[in-house]
Amino acid sequence: MTKVTLRLTETYAQALFDLAAQDGLIDTVRDDLLPVLVLLDREPDFDRVLSSPYFSGPDKLHLVRKVLSGQVTDLTMEFLATLVRRRRTLLLRPILRRYGQLWDQHHGLTDVGVTLAEPVDDAEAVRFAQDIAAALGRPVRLKVDVDPAILGGVMIRYDGHRVDNTLKGRLKRATQQILNQAKSRTYEI
Repeated sequence: MTKVTLRLTETYAQALFDLAAQDGLIDTVRDDLLPVLVLLDREPDFDRVLSSPYFSGPDKLHLVRKVLSGQVTDLTMEFLATLVRRRRTLLLRPILRRYGQLWDQHHGLTDVGVTLAEPVDDAEAVRFAQDIAAALGRPVRLKVDVDPAILGGVMIRYDGHRVDNTLKGRLKRATQQILNQAKSRTYEI
């Protein structure tokens, strides 16, 4: 994304979030937006019409109202209409994603990625999420990845931090420590 696109995305998402907060609808608007994202993914024609320069603003607005009327709050509908009128529908996905990030921040929710050597069942994933949430002192949304190359242990990523407690990582650190000690002893003659 260009700087202008990022700035527009941030501005529109923040404006919607602020309006929703003002009306006490932060959660309601998020609940409105999640199905819109699903609709964009599942109905490529809907996305294509909204993104196309060949369809007029009134046609796009008619489509949005027809598809979403009665499904979303007035605030959400007016926001979507504003995007159509201002020809910003290409930014719809990133705006909706950014609103989700603002919602996460508002609720103190942290995205945490966990990489394991083997898959885990749902009960183990829930335990991981609970343990990490307790350690961080805030709620988490856990994403579990599987990478057999780590050999064992766990890699945890959150808020730009990385905790590498994998067997591969520990072996690498131990090897590096041994090499560093060997280098320092070479010069002690």
